[in-house]
Amino acid sequence: MQQQPRVPVVSIDGTPLMPTTPGNARKMLRDGLARPRRNKLGLFYIQMIRPVGAITQPMFLALDQGGKYEGVAVA
Repeated sequence: MQQQPRVPVVSIDGTPLMPTTPGNARKMLRDGLARPRRNKLGLFYIQMIRPVGAITQPMFLALDQGGKYEGVAVA
């Protein structure tokens, strides 16, 4: 089973929130809850128009500096 791509979400003041699925992003754009934006690199994200809770899940970054290959994991 493949995982769906995620759309980054930021709050009104630009604080990063948890990403959402493309379907949820389309619904928020259609209902007027968010507006489309692009960053300096041209990547698409949505910015919320109304205040929302800023509760995010904890995330961890792990690096493995192997002999031949380097590994990166985000959980």
